[in-house]
Amino acid sequence: MGLMLRGVSLGEAFRHRLKQGSFTGTVHSVFHRVCNLFTMEGELYSLALPEVGNSPNSLLVALPPGEDFISWGFVQNGKFMAIGTSTLLIDDYFIDLSKAGLWTLGDMDCPVSRHQILKNLMILKKQVVRDGFPEGLGGLLADKPPDSYLIKAVLKVLIPLTEAIRSGDQVGVYRGGRSLIGLGPGLTPSGDDFLSGFMSSLYCGAKALGFETTGVWRCNQEIVRAAKGRTNLISYTQILYASQGQTPEHIHALLNALYYGEDDEQLIKAVKRVLGMGSTSGSDLLAGIGMAMEFLLTQDTLYQERSAQIWL
Repeated sequence: MGLMLRGVSLGEAFRHRLKQGSFTGTVHSVFHRVCNLFTMEGELYSLALPEVGNSPNSLLVALPPGEDFISWGFVQNGKFMAIGTSTLLIDDYFIDLSKAGLWTLGDMDCPVSRHQILKNLMILKKQVVRDGFPEGLGGLLADKPPDSYLIKAVLKVLIPLTEAIRSGDQVGVYRGGRSLIGLGPGLTPSGDDFLSGFMSSLYCGAKALGFETTGVWRCNQEIVRAAKGRTNLISYTQILYASQGQTPEHIHALLNALYYGEDDEQLIKAVKRVLGMGSTSGSDLLAGIGMAMEFLLTQDTLYQERSAQIWL
């Protein structure tokens, strides 16, 4: 009998895949706080420590205090398979899922005014510019962005990309997404993180501001199509879920605070939580979220003046 571990909670996508059956494959990669599983169908699901927080495609696993997936002996290319929906076997480890809770994104709070959303954006900008990683894309949210290679590369693409989204030009969206995919260093490159933040903010913000979301979804799928085969699987999976508004717990909390919240302290706390992600990933994600907010708020004004829906 192998070692038994306890599943704490699992996301909706993870549970849905378990219920489909034949959940088997190999360990894709192992980090201290996360272990990624690669299925026979080419999909990526994750095990994570509770401190990481929930995600739609993750299972939180309780390890002994002070231990992590590397120290506990999880290895790349190990084999995994589910036994029904109650047990996950990974090499010599059994993970009991029978008492694992289900985590869902849930509903957002009640909508707030456009003025409040603009105020929240200003708070986001101030926090990211002040506390964000200086080498990342957070500088995009400054009144005068730094003259760095990465920021200039994103700005060059951003104007035609947002114009393509505004007009529903899916070919233009694809080209813009392709230009940013893989841009910069990191396990999830800066351009990928920016697009993940941008798409999730676009999806959530369009709902909050009362826009038709079908066109937003179509544009996001063009970015997903541009990413396929052009970045690593971990980054592609993040982009795929972000395009549908399926975000990790801390990103969901931030989007809720930005588009539906009126509590400054709660918003600042949510921003700081995202800033703590990786080296530049948090700043890059927040840059994408903020730039999408700016774009949507401008379109809100245009929508009212022209009395015509966008992205149709």
